[in-house]
Formats: sequence, structure tokens, C-alpha cells
Amino acid sequence: MKMNEKVKALWINALESETYKQGKGALRLISPEGSLCDEYCCLGVLTELFIKEHPGTIFSKVSAFKGKKVMEYSYKNEETKSLTGSKTLLPLPVMKWAEISEFDPIVSYGNTPINISTLNDNDIDFKEIASIIRNQL
Repeated sequence: MKMNEKVKALWINALESETYKQGKGALRLISPEGSLCDEYCCLGVLTELFIKEHPGTIFSKVSAFKGKKVMEYSYKNEETKSLTGSKTLLPLPVMKWAEISEFDPIVSYGNTPINISTLNDNDIDFKEIASIIRNQL
């Protein structure tokens, strides 16, 4: 699976930039005070990049998930004409933009196929994830 090269470069640069603080378990975690604490899954970083390039396509709201406050990203589902939301996986418009065929891309890590969000949630840092994206997606 080869993703869009322009989007891939944006994603790698964002992960390596240290602009985004890494978080686990959701695309974007919200601080207890209610302000954004800038904690993102690697897939959340890609979602944020999409939002910057396509404002108004995805709507976000704070939502509860597994005892934490997270950002839920919603988009209009063209088939059902209703809003579809995601807290942990790539929203469909992001997948289409990036030309990724999976909501959570599978990569190889130590000769084992694994979802990229699982690497993120198992403390593989953004720089290593960026290297995996560079070489495998």
C-alpha cells in the first residue's frame, strides 16, 4: 500500500517536528481542565493535518471515552447522509486524502504485522513511527 507522497511527507515532518505531544488510546486527548493538552496518537496527527488543509470538512467535539475526555472527529457520511464520528481510527475523509485503504494502517515491526496505532500505544515514539511510515507506507 502506497499512500499519497505529499501527505506522507507532511505527516512524517509533523511527527518528527516535536510540535505534537504523543498520547495513547485516542486520536486526541483533552486535559482535565478542558483545554487541549496537545496529546495525539500518530493517527490523530494525520487527522489534524487534514483539518488544516480542509477546514469545515470534519467537525470536532469533546467526548468521553474510557474514562477520559477525547476529541471526537465527525464527518458527513455520503451513503447514510448522517454524521459519522471517530475517536480512535482515521475518519474516512482523511483516509481518502492520504490514499490509505485502512482506518488503522498495518505495518511490519520486527517481522510482525501490527496496526500503527498499536505501535503508538505501546510507547514507540513518533520519530520511530515516522521512519516506519517513510519506509512502509
